[in-house]
Amino acid sequence: MTRSVLIALILACSAANGFGAEVDVRDRVGTAADQAAANAQRAVQALDASLEASGTPLVVTLESAAELARQNADAVLAAEAAAAALRAAGRAELSIIFPQLTADAGYTYNGKLPNRTLEGVRVSAGTEDEYRVGARIEQLVWSFGRIGAARSADRASSVLASSDLLLAQREASFRARSAVANVLLTQARLWVAQERVTQRESELADAQDKEAVGRVSKLDVNEAEINLLQDRNSQRSAALAVQQSTHELITALALENRSVTVSGELQRPQDMALLIAAARENIAFGPEVRSLQAQAELRASERAKFRGNALPEFSVFGDWYANGERTNDLDDGWGVGLNVRWNLYDGGGSYAQMDRAARERVRLLRLADEQSRARLQLFDDVAAQLRSLSERITAADTIVTLSESNYEDARDRYRLGDIDRVRMGEANLRITLARLTLIDLIFEEAVAAFQLQRLAE
Repeated sequence: MTRSVLIALILACSAANGFGAEVDVRDRVGTAADQAAANAQRAVQALDASLEASGTPLVVTLESAAELARQNADAVLAAEAAAAALRAAGRAELSIIFPQLTADAGYTYNGKLPNRTLEGVRVSAGTEDEYRVGARIEQLVWSFGRIGAARSADRASSVLASSDLLLAQREASFRARSAVANVLLTQARLWVAQERVTQRESELADAQDKEAVGRVSKLDVNEAEINLLQDRNSQRSAALAVQQSTHELITALALENRSVTVSGELQRPQDMALLIAAARENIAFGPEVRSLQAQAELRASERAKFRGNALPEFSVFGDWYANGERTNDLDDGWGVGLNVRWNLYDGGGSYAQMDRAARERVRLLRLADEQSRARLQLFDDVAAQLRSLSERITAADTIVTLSESNYEDARDRYRLGDIDRVRMGEANLRITLARLTLIDLIFEEAVAAFQLQRLAE
């Protein structure tokens, strides 16, 4: 009898709230997403372990590095932990809409009991031992907005967790793409330095040939050799820059003590029109904006919760209890009822908390609007930058072609004695600067494209 009454009370309270199925479905969806993320993480870890065991360098491209950073970067792992904490906080807010079950048990040793009189006869008061057990179930059924505030807080916590995690993944992938592009940039600069060393070696050979036939003095040979030594030092500096940029990439990917090789070369981004369209479509709804909006919704739910704290709440309950002198012979009983609680005055704390939450919500919404405008401004700036870069790259590419042609012509004329080493040196410097300028512009365009990709995610 007692057990059936308690079970019926639990089922009735749960059905009255109508939350069980919704929470169960959301938990299953969340579990599936968490399982998929865990599987992806295990796949990345397995790849890392196999590569490390074989001693094979990890070969990355722009996109593979971005994906690896999304899974492996320290900031992403920290964001995953923070997201799990936020979701747990949301579930904690939901706890008030579930039945609250408590149990207690006790034992009392009565050292001295007074005798009692029964029908005029003094008899013993009882044994020295007393045992008691009990259980209570209570269900909140109405609280002037607290239940709705708990559900709203759970939804906002889930959105905030997803937004913050997406933001961390986006920034990690942007950093990884930029690091890969920087490696490709330093490799391209190293190629320019190597090409210049090759040119200087040829120029030294030309000067030595002309000196051998008496057409120039030792001065030309010495200057050619000085130029060669200087450019070999520049080549060494460029090689060091490649190593340093590779180490920065390893740090961005959280792959310490690993060898990494970047595949490909510095190229102009493809499908720019599609990227611009995707960024424009998502311009007002980035994860940083959604994060601030979710925080504002949390403050609204806090205000509703504090408002509910200042108003009465109604709950139903069921009790079962038993006590006696022996554990195998306890007297039990049960009861059901309705509770009303009202915190009539708390020193104004609830109303102060309501005011704080409301003002925090306004502040966060203002920040969200500001962030949306900043994203729009960034989009306009990047789009203008890309248009300018496209024109400058076209001009720089033409300059490189003309400079290469001029340098070959200058070398031929130097061999013939039509120009001196100064003119040929100017042609050499011009081609080097033209190549470096073109490489830097392509790198700048790639980073601008990465910025658009950030806006599109």
